[in-house]
Amino acid sequence: MGLLPLEFSDCLLDSPYFRENLKAHEKQLDQTSISIKALIGGIQEVLDSAKLLIKAKKTLADTLDNCQFDCLGTTLTDDEILIASSLKQFAKFLSAMEDEMNGILLQANEKFITPLLNFRKDQIGSVKQTKKAFDKATSKLCTAQDKYVNMSGKKEESLAEAAENIRYELKNVNSSSLEYVYLMHVVQERKKFEFVEAILNFTQSWVNYYKRGNAVACDQAEYMTDLKSRVQKTRDNFSATIEQYESLKKKMESSPQDPGLL
Repeated sequence: MGLLPLEFSDCLLDSPYFRENLKAHEKQLDQTSISIKALIGGIQEVLDSAKLLIKAKKTLADTLDNCQFDCLGTTLTDDEILIASSLKQFAKFLSAMEDEMNGILLQANEKFITPLLNFRKDQIGSVKQTKKAFDKATSKLCTAQDKYVNMSGKKEESLAEAAENIRYELKNVNSSSLEYVYLMHVVQERKKFEFVEAILNFTQSWVNYYKRGNAVACDQAEYMTDLKSRVQKTRDNFSATIEQYESLKKKMESSPQDPGLL
């Protein structure tokens, strides 16, 4: 549900309706400030987690790249050559994704965190500072009015002076009220682009990361399909190969002849 509009003409009337409406806007602005603070914390937590993930993936990629995967025999088949080199290829896959993520992290403060911090500090903060001036002016006006009411029986000169003081304080209240409502309008309008723009940039960065992942997957699709086929072929040949090993083992166990003659 949207807020009722704050009209500049209501500032001069300073009615109870205006004060209640102003409180509703203040409450909403406080909630916005709290939400932005939570968003900053959430984004920072995601970025910190991403840094840890990059570190873990780099460690895994290095391990895969350095892993020795040797096959038996001096002459390898094409399948064995491809399978033996697959770990190094997996390491390249993992590393290829992290260039995009490193780009996100390098720009994180400038594009995501700082804009939100500045909006909360400069825009919402300026409204809150103006509220202090408005509340102070209101307090002074109330004091002047109370003083005038309690001046019954005083000289006309004193009453005129007190009345003039009320007019002065009322003018200050009107001025502070107009400035306060003006800044309320400003922050509500700026929120539509400054605040949303920072969240949009953050979300777009992750979309780009996923696009990069999809591009890497598409580039490697043919290799992965070919590797999967060769691994499946090796699996299918496993039983026959093991039977040959088993047969040779039994011959060695039962034959009294020189093994070299088998």
